[in-house]
Amino acid sequence: TADNIPGVFGVGEKTAISLIGQWGTIENLLSNLDQIKKPKLRESLEKEKEMARLSRSLATIDTDCPIDFNLETYKISPPNMGQLIPLLKELEFSSLLREMTDIDTQSPIESVPKSDRAIEDDSESAFVVIDENLVPLRSKEVLESDQVCKVGHDIKSLIPLLREKDVTLVGPFFDTMIADYLLNPTKRDHSLLAVSSGATMMACRKRLSLLLSEKGLSSLFFDVEMPLIAVLSDMEQAGVKINVPLLTAMSSDLEQTLTELTKKIYALAGREFNINSPKQLGVILFDELHLQPLRKTKTGYSTDEEVLTHLAASHELPAEILNYRQGVKLKSTYVDVLPTLTDNNHRVHTKLNQAVAATGRLSSTDPNLQNIPVVGAWGRRLRQAFIVEQGSLLVTADYNQIELRILAHLSQDPALLHAFKTGEDIHLKTASEIFSLPKEVITKEMRRIGKTVNFGIVYGISPFGLAANLGISQKEAKRYIDLYFAHYHGVKQFIEKTMQEATKMGYVTTLCNRRRDIPELLSGNKKVREMGERLAVNTPIQGSAADIIKLAMIAISKWMKERGVKSRMILQVHDELLFEVPEGEISFMQKKVASLMEQALPLSVPIKVDLGVGPNWWAAKQPSH
Repeated sequence: TADNIPGVFGVGEKTAISLIGQWGTIENLLSNLDQIKKPKLRESLEKEKEMARLSRSLATIDTDCPIDFNLETYKISPPNMGQLIPLLKELEFSSLLREMTDIDTQSPIESVPKSDRAIEDDSESAFVVIDENLVPLRSKEVLESDQVCKVGHDIKSLIPLLREKDVTLVGPFFDTMIADYLLNPTKRDHSLLAVSSGATMMACRKRLSLLLSEKGLSSLFFDVEMPLIAVLSDMEQAGVKINVPLLTAMSSDLEQTLTELTKKIYALAGREFNINSPKQLGVILFDELHLQPLRKTKTGYSTDEEVLTHLAASHELPAEILNYRQGVKLKSTYVDVLPTLTDNNHRVHTKLNQAVAATGRLSSTDPNLQNIPVVGAWGRRLRQAFIVEQGSLLVTADYNQIELRILAHLSQDPALLHAFKTGEDIHLKTASEIFSLPKEVITKEMRRIGKTVNFGIVYGISPFGLAANLGISQKEAKRYIDLYFAHYHGVKQFIEKTMQEATKMGYVTTLCNRRRDIPELLSGNKKVREMGERLAVNTPIQGSAADIIKLAMIAISKWMKERGVKSRMILQVHDELLFEVPEGEISFMQKKVASLMEQALPLSVPIKVDLGVGPNWWAAKQPSH
């Protein structure tokens, strides 16, 4: 059917196979129709003899073609790699790139043949190319010199390898992976092969350096991202101590809770089913319990978190499913896994990635410590498992509402500027304005709505999204947004101007000139275009927050080394930094860390840092501390 071959009416695949199996060919079959026992089949074949012959003809490959064929011409020869590799890179055929070259794309640094030199000199200036095959004893002085720029790909991954050989790799650095990331922050593949196209590392450096300069990214690259490499390496080496016995007990408790939840879910559903199957859950919720579905997927009705949260307002089962999913994720992602990833000192060493998030934020992998739950009993217990060595305490330093402060700076909205300069509670203020009530009578729930609206604006939220978050009608959500913009008209002007410029220029920038292209703004698809609008508004804000905390980390690390403290910066989670601090250093560490974070990049409003201290991560975040 797919090839538009008509076949014979009444003859399906099984019948056709049987007939050809018996008679061998169509012509032989058509010559013996009188021997076909089934009357209808015999009649159909008799009636459609020519259709059968035509179908056979259509399905037969015509080999009688006047072509001069020389086998030697078609023997496979090696490709022209000089032309092929740039083409495959341009078309982003990553898998083909790996197949078509012997270069290992997973290698952290470009492989340089081993030699007595172990480095590749650049005659123009003091640059050396580094890789994992270095002979450290012959180049230790060069590698530890701050007068020589080390050029490599994913240099951070090389630092611990050299550390094992008693070599401390010292900047300045030129990391081709990070350079490519700054130039193309939304691109997925920043591997060496994808970046270099087979060129030498020095040629690659020169090309990337020129592009960074052309796009105004040189300062961000050399003053922020390159110094940050050593800072992140130190943090990865330090790691975070884990209370393994606590997690073991928590795993057992979670197992019991999940068993009880399973029984409760079966009771609410009226029968047993596979709770982990969205399809089976959909049948229970929408076909048997007759709850109202929100949207469909290719395999049935959606049962994602947003849908279940919406349904939980009208039925207990969706709420318990959410609890079950949270417990399963917590157990499988963290509680059972973290103890298996610790070293001999019960410390986990996450990888902090510079070249992943398009906004400039760092990401955390192996394990991901940036998605540890904040609220709930299980979230509390899990954060209690992040501890410190004996004689030390955990110090947390968290930027207070940094994104809203950046919004005030970028928009220059008079009301926002005044609120932050006078230390006003911005969520209380917004709640007061959208409810048209004095601050004195604003309830906690009203303030929560004000907070949701504030951060929703930062993320370019729509009335639909705000309605879903607050469990209200879209009409009411639109009213909140309109009231917000009526009071913060400078923010509205900033958003409109940002969208206009992003559409015209094709990109947006942060306070440190970090750049992100947003082609979605020109899409003919309304949903894609709206996503582009949200990115255009949020990226300068979230990206600037990323810039600020990176500058703070560099300044703090430099001061800690100059001061010779025993304290260690051990983790960065969004707008928060964690430190493992000996008890004798608590006071001056807190003061200096807060000071350096608040002065990292001056804004039109004060930057505030909330400090905490305690024996574990959860305790450090409690108000009493």
